Amino acid sequence: MKVKDIEEKNELLIRECKDFKSILNIFSRLEDRFLTHYLSDGSRITLYTTMGTIYKVNCKTIKEMDIVLETFSNKNSSLCFKDQPVKFTDENTTRTGFLSQDGIIKLVSDVVPCNRVIQYIQLPNVEKTIVRQRHESFLASDSQLQ
Repeated sequence: MKVKDIEEKNELLIRECKDFKSILNIFSRLEDRFLTHYLSDGSRITLYTTMGTIYKVNCKTIKEMDIVLETFSNKNSSLCFKDQPVKFTDENTTRTGFLSQDGIIKLVSDVVPCNRVIQYIQLPNVEKTIVRQRHESFLASDSQLQ
């Protein structure tokens, strides 16, 4: 590698670091949020923020998951979970959780008015999207949504 190439690569890395620092500064002001940041080398880092503190999250890939109908709410109730209730298997144990908009399963979810629940959660590698509107959830192929 030539000296000029090394200098250009270093400049790119410095710019990436400054950009990431700015992202972290803004992200730290949010509450109860996840962020997956993709680096220039193709790797990624997932972070979580709460009360001004940022934590690095160690994520695992879940191979199979079932959509759970909300037992908390019913059509007469005006409250729903903010995130999609799901059931999944982790280390041979069936667990329940809540699939957030960014594809991360959380243990808890806030309760919000059902009229605020309109979500499209794209599932990786299967070209399908979970569509949530108020009390109802269904799976649609991505081609149906276009």
